[in-house]
Amino acid sequence: MNALSTDSHGLPAEQGTIRNRCFHPTGTFIEFQEAAVEQSITSRFEEQVRKYPDRLAVKTRNHQVTYDELNRSANRVANQLLAGNNHGQTPVAMLFAQGIPGVATILGVLKAGMSYVALDPFISRPKLKDMLSDSAAKLIVTNGQNLALAKGLAQDHCAPLDFDQFDSRVSTENPGLPLSPETSAYIMYTSGSTGQPKGLVQNH
Repeated sequence: MNALSTDSHGLPAEQGTIRNRCFHPTGTFIEFQEAAVEQSITSRFEEQVRKYPDRLAVKTRNHQVTYDELNRSANRVANQLLAGNNHGQTPVAMLFAQGIPGVATILGVLKAGMSYVALDPFISRPKLKDMLSDSAAKLIVTNGQNLALAKGLAQDHCAPLDFDQFDSRVSTENPGLPLSPETSAYIMYTSGSTGQPKGLVQNH
């Protein structure tokens, strides 16, 4: 049996190729400072927006956005939520397939000082209903593609909001709400040993 070829770091050739592609261009490891870590997700994101507004932030098969474009979209979500007197730590459900609207909504909900519950439109409706009921969310942010499903899940318990129909006149400026790292950010659901979704609250 032939020995596997390795690079100068002792890694298998395929892993070495990946490492070389991902290594920092300065050739050195740059450690995060405590101040960079001990802050809210949105503060950290807005730092990157200020530094690299025109760099690519998210790319999908059909679309891509820069940091500035993503930030403006997230701010429209945040300011739309705040304009509707949605404040505090009540979770906001979001129902999207993977893509840029979902990313913008996550950031927008966090910028509004709220926490989110991500609902996957491809899992069973009973599980979605259980997660929605357990989280006590009062809003579901979705898009036109999933609006009918959102309305079916919401019924009389919460209100659906269509991302695609947000008012274009809503401000795209940062809301500027001060958020500590301990602020609740999202509820992550696990199936649990019984198959009943169990929510775990995570902070920034």
